[in-house]
Amino acid sequence: METITLEYLSRKIESLQELTLSVLELLKTEKKNEKRRKEEKEELMEIPPISKTLAASLLLMSPRQLQRVRDRYKFKWVKHGKETHYFLLPILTAIGQFNLTWDPAVFEKIKLSYQNRPRL
Repeated sequence: METITLEYLSRKIESLQELTLSVLELLKTEKKNEKRRKEEKEELMEIPPISKTLAASLLLMSPRQLQRVRDRYKFKWVKHGKETHYFLLPILTAIGQFNLTWDPAVFEKIKLSYQNRPRL
């Protein structure tokens, strides 16, 4: 049987304190990451629907192929006359969920083009 000494107890207390501090830091970073993700999602929600050519170039496919797969990947779209516009957030969730190929340069172009627009 092990004898419990003051040194043993102090080492245990120190290790428990280190453990709680590391858990606390992990929780803080997780909270920051969650807040950042939420802000990014809200920022993407503010972007109006993009044209079918932009959506197709983002997904590295033709507009006709995009039209064929939009139901399978649950893309949301709006028709304005003959023009079809796709919402960006469902496209991004499909990219993550189905591991679709995409072009980061086009995504940055979309983000920059809608950041420079004046707010009403």
